[in-house]
Order: sequence, then C-alpha cells, then structure tokens
Amino acid sequence: MLEKISEVHVDNRFRENKKNSGKKYAKSAYQTEKQFDNDSLSLSPAFEIAARFHLKIKDITKSAIDKFEVKFELNDFLIDFTVDLKNLFGSNELAVKFSRAVHEDNNPREILFWFKYRLDKIEKDEDLMLSTDYLSRLLENVLDLSSVAELNIYDESSLNALIDGLEYGIDSEIYNLSSVTIKFIEKLFDQNITERLTPTNDEERSFTFQLVRQSRL
Repeated sequence: MLEKISEVHVDNRFRENKKNSGKKYAKSAYQTEKQFDNDSLSLSPAFEIAARFHLKIKDITKSAIDKFEVKFELNDFLIDFTVDLKNLFGSNELAVKFSRAVHEDNNPREILFWFKYRLDKIEKDEDLMLSTDYLSRLLENVLDLSSVAELNIYDESSLNALIDGLEYGIDSEIYNLSSVTIKFIEKLFDQNITERLTPTNDEERSFTFQLVRQSRL
C-alpha cells in the first residue's frame, strides 16, 4: 500500500496556535491525497517540526516495505530524502538529492547533487541547526563546469575536486538535515527510528558524493 501526502504548507498561523491549527492542517493534508487513508497519523507534532526548521514540505510517500520519501524546500533547494529502514538499520545508509534551478547568463539550468549518507545517531533538537551554505558553495563550483553535463561515481576524482575544502561543512549540513528528516518521519508515521540506529566509531566523512547533473530548463 502506498501512503502519500503532497504539497503541504506550514505557515505562521500553525505556530501561533498549535492546538487549533494542528487539527486544521491535519485535515487539509489528509484531504490532499486520497491514497493517504491512515486517520491515526499524528500530523500536528510532525508539522510542528517542519515549522520550527522552516521546511516547506512538498511531498511525502511511504511504501509497504517501510521505505519513506520526503521532499521539502529550504533556502531555494529542493531536498529529496529516501529512507529505507532496512538499509538504515543494516548499514546506516540513506540517500538524499539536492536540486536547484539557476537562471544566469541566459542559460537557465537545474543542478542536481546526489549523495549517500551514513547516519548512526541523531542529536537533540536544540543541537540541530539547518544550513545550506556549503551546499551552495558546491553549487557554485558546479556552475564553473558549464560544459560538463554530468559527473558520476566513475568520475570520482572530479567529484572530489568539487568538494575539496568543503567536506566537513557538507557533512555537517547533511547530518543536520538527515536528523530533522528522521524526526519528522518518526512523528508523522509513529516510528521509533532513532533508538534503533547503530552508533559507529568511524571518523571518516559520512557521505559519498555520487552524482552531479546539469540540465537545461
């Protein structure tokens, strides 16, 4: 069974009156997509997280095999997380894509980054801060490659050159985004994910840069 919510907006009215607006947004989100027929979902706490971190939720999907996809906008990026619980609990891995439309030099393009990320623990809410500063710097590096349409895992040296000096910042930004996304999924689907993660002592960077793609708009 596929459960789905599409294009859910969180605004200041939600934050001003959690008790009343939680009911209103739960009803609105449920009516958006008929496939999503689980009345027991606790939408209010999940979308309180989205409001707190200024996420504009675009799409949420859950498959029958505990695979979740959450898309949201933040700082002009469209961010798309795929969380397969089998992979997350087995190898601490999830996948995330970042895309942004760029309009400059009469050459409108969409830039896509694709990462695998190893998530083995999640910090408390007060320790999380969402930023895309280093991802924006990565985007600037990609724009300098105007003649290159795509780099993938077979172009490892070229991908590593794009993130040279940005690794720590990108790792931190994806970690915080991943943590908030997991917290959102836990609240929305009544899941206990955080306590089932397996901490590791791996001090290497947690992400694998897999793909950069430029396409004309």
